Amino acid sequence: MIHRRVGFALVSGLAWISALPFATGCVSENAGYDDVRKITSERIAQQVHWRGHDSQDDNSDAETQKLLQKPLTADDAVQVALLNNAALQGAFENLGVARGQLLHAFRLPNPTVGAAVRFGAEARPEIDVDAMLSLSEFLFMPWRKSAANADFDATKLLVAQRAVDLAFQTRGAFFGYQAAAQQLELERTVLQSLRASANAAQAQHQAGNVTDLTLANEQALYEEARIAYARAEEVQIVAREQLNALMGLWGKRGASWQAATHMTEPLPSEPLLSNLEQRAIENNLPLQLSQKKFEAAGRTADLSSLEGWVPDLKGGISAERREGGWGLGPRAELEIPLFYQGQGERAIALAEMRRERKVFEDTTVQVRARARALAARLAAAERNARFYQATVLPLRQTVVNETQLEYNAMGVGVFQLLQAKRDQISAAKAYVDLLHDYWATRTQVEQLLAGSVSLPGWAPESASTSSPP
Repeated sequence: MIHRRVGFALVSGLAWISALPFATGCVSENAGYDDVRKITSERIAQQVHWRGHDSQDDNSDAETQKLLQKPLTADDAVQVALLNNAALQGAFENLGVARGQLLHAFRLPNPTVGAAVRFGAEARPEIDVDAMLSLSEFLFMPWRKSAANADFDATKLLVAQRAVDLAFQTRGAFFGYQAAAQQLELERTVLQSLRASANAAQAQHQAGNVTDLTLANEQALYEEARIAYARAEEVQIVAREQLNALMGLWGKRGASWQAATHMTEPLPSEPLLSNLEQRAIENNLPLQLSQKKFEAAGRTADLSSLEGWVPDLKGGISAERREGGWGLGPRAELEIPLFYQGQGERAIALAEMRRERKVFEDTTVQVRARARALAARLAAAERNARFYQATVLPLRQTVVNETQLEYNAMGVGVFQLLQAKRDQISAAKAYVDLLHDYWATRTQVEQLLAGSVSLPGWAPESASTSSPP
């Protein structure tokens, strides 16, 4: 088997001697970038930019400013992140590293030159000069190139996965910010209602119409609402800064942008969940990345075997000066693989192959389980949100309307009316939570279908997946 490889390597290597200068020249500074852009745009329908390597680089700041001048949508926030996130820009530099490794695989062996001077009885010393070139390096070029290309393909998938991850992290953070902003707005309404209730209780207490207990209860509710509002304000600030970090914004830009403050109603989930498990497996980038790493490790193992058993052959010319003049002739050196045949390198490559096979198997199981869990969560989140919107919120509105009528008829007091309105606001807050759970879960489903998901610690959150009664 080895002699067949050597024969094939000899022919391929000789062909590469003439083709290699052209091959190295074709590895551009932007190698792999267009492939990353294509993979990413197919999965998130938005463009990524590698600053300093993109013809549109000069427009990135202007495009960012244009997006920030209007209320941001989830898509706008994702585009700002793809333009400005420094971690993503750092990930793009992996393409430069992989390009350097590719150039290294294409390298031509450098010649070595040696000289020796020997002094003897003669008046003039003897001089030996030789120039040698490793011929074995040419034989290994096709294998090196093949392994480097597989590594380069894996790097492109890795960078594309980083971009997809960033897009959905930003989308999820945007919905988190929207939910926090809506909750803050509702807490402000609750605070205003309880302030009015506390003021009314104070006035009626001074008039002798309510007891000390009623006054203290209304004042306690108001003070608790102040704390709840402060906490909601803190949550909104933190959510905004988390979104700023993903979008790569700080300073004036990070403080000036506005967002559409209300999440939209749920969309039908059935089309998104159709054949979810199989589609998730087919599109999964970590699975494709593991396949490329397995392929690269296999080619490295082949190269290690070949390098270990094929003697290192060097050829060149040798010149010697003697009394009669210069003598010139061929010279060859042969390193015999007697004690070491590349066992270490091959063992590493084989271990990497076995590791990637297990990674592939584990990722497949995780993605399938994740798809089934998310399908159940999204269907339940949609049902719960729609039920609350169609049933609970109208009932709370009816309670407020009827209480208002009874208040007008002097059937109930002002405190009962204010309580009905507070209960309505509490129902609205619960609906915002359900709506956020729906959009957060839908984002995770879309991320899974786009081919990327953070698998560790993906256990379902505390939100209930049970159907409404």
